[in-house]
Amino acid sequence: MKKIFRTIGIVLIILLVAAVVGAVVWLQPYHADAAAEAAMQSSESVTVTSANDVIAFMPKSSVKAGFIFYPGALVVPEAYAVKMHAIAERGYAVFIVKMPLNLAILGLNRADEVIAAHPEIDQWALGGHSLGGAMACNYLVNAPDSPIHTLVFYAAYCDKSFSLAGRNDMHVVSIAGSKDGLATPQKVADAKPYAPASATYITIEGGNHADFGNYGGQNGDGAATITNEDATTQIVEITVKALDSLVVN
Repeated sequence: MKKIFRTIGIVLIILLVAAVVGAVVWLQPYHADAAAEAAMQSSESVTVTSANDVIAFMPKSSVKAGFIFYPGALVVPEAYAVKMHAIAERGYAVFIVKMPLNLAILGLNRADEVIAAHPEIDQWALGGHSLGGAMACNYLVNAPDSPIHTLVFYAAYCDKSFSLAGRNDMHVVSIAGSKDGLATPQKVADAKPYAPASATYITIEGGNHADFGNYGGQNGDGAATITNEDATTQIVEITVKALDSLVVN
């Protein structure tokens, strides 16, 4: 009998070790490339600071509004620095939220912390890539009194379980890649009923899922037919246009 219990104990230990190893492997993040690392440095027009919970890109001139950004699953926040630095250069204070284990689902309400830390900013927008975008939608569904009234999706969408349909106060802009193998054009189209009817949909022709950051390739993604630099230019311009609309309103 003791031998049986010992054998069972050994098997359970092996299974536990295998589970831990599997979790560690699965949770390995996508890292920022050299361009993103360079964009983490302050410039003549933008001051970059990285704290425990957020990376801030603050314009040295007057701030038009604030833009909070939720990263994609298992993508380090620094990987979005190229886009966010460029947006900050256009006069917007940008905050990339650092998520527990690089999973936005574990930091759903962190936009609240950013807003509370910056009472000097009275107009806000929220954006997110992939899972980060879905969780941004989830946050807004459950925060009807939030000062955020603009949502920018990067290869992301709401779904039936957290729908913004009927929220006519919410300005939603969806940016997607035609070659995205994860948030595919079909998935984005299928999710339209869960966004406000006034939502704007823009496709980056030739862009894929990983083009919304700077972290190299991603498992399951399609092959881009444009450069990341080209995609970045378009993504930044579309985002800034959405934020400009927020300021006008």
